[in-house]
Amino acid sequence: MELYTKRLILRQYTKDDKETLIKLLNDKEISKWTERIPFPYTEKHANWWIDKGSKAKYVFAVTINDNDALIGNVNITAKGEIGCWIGRKYWKRGFATETISRMKKFGFEELKLVKIWAATRE
Repeated sequence: MELYTKRLILRQYTKDDKETLIKLLNDKEISKWTERIPFPYTEKHANWWIDKGSKAKYVFAVTINDNDALIGNVNITAKGEIGCWIGRKYWKRGFATETISRMKKFGFEELKLVKIWAATRE
């Protein structure tokens, strides 16, 4: 399944995402705000994520639609919790807002959720 926004495609992960995933997640600023992602992020972690972890329902690689560049991750659970991270070099461009907006639409319209929420770390 793929979901689309004006600038992004939310899609399944592929093996081609591995190097970029490792690079994006070996950033202390990302690690600081994500609780379930190990740091340092190794090839072993990336292989597991691409082969198994990302296969859970409603987990998407966030990519730029012009060039398929991986910039982050988003997921939504059956209970309506959204999780999202965007690589630091893509911050302050509205990509997280665009991603979350699309996931909210997906959650309410396609999953028929009545409540959607996200937790943040301080």
